[in-house]
Amino acid sequence: MIARSIGLFLAGVLLVSAIEHAKNPFFFLGTVYSYDLLDSNFGLWAAAILPTSQFLLSAMVFAQIWHAGVALVISSLFALFVFAQGLALAKGLVIPCGCFGVESNTSIGWQSLFWVLSLLIVSLFYAVCCIYEHNASKRCTITENAEK
Repeated sequence: MIARSIGLFLAGVLLVSAIEHAKNPFFFLGTVYSYDLLDSNFGLWAAAILPTSQFLLSAMVFAQIWHAGVALVISSLFALFVFAQGLALAKGLVIPCGCFGVESNTSIGWQSLFWVLSLLIVSLFYAVCCIYEHNASKRCTITENAEK
């Protein structure tokens, strides 16, 4: 039950982010480029794929499809965000976070890094819970089959 609640929270965050990026894809593309991590071709692909991935991941959480796998991908995504923001901070870049589109005027900084790091920790806890639940359900099935 707690894993489901955490999953819904994370799915909500991803969904809001995906919707905001989809509203203004050119602003999001500019934000991706401002991180100065990817060349123009990869940056274009990242800006196109990321909102779609966020939407699909949130839909999979809402639909309760492939819990453990989706949880691990969500954790990987937040780890990527931590890496990107940390590297941009280390470079001394003063750029928009890009987390929630044009409406959020947040620049990257320790506060945004703390926020995304917190989401990473929560998503890792979610992944552990999902993996535990998956393994527990397998054990129950094996035990039920052995009793027959």
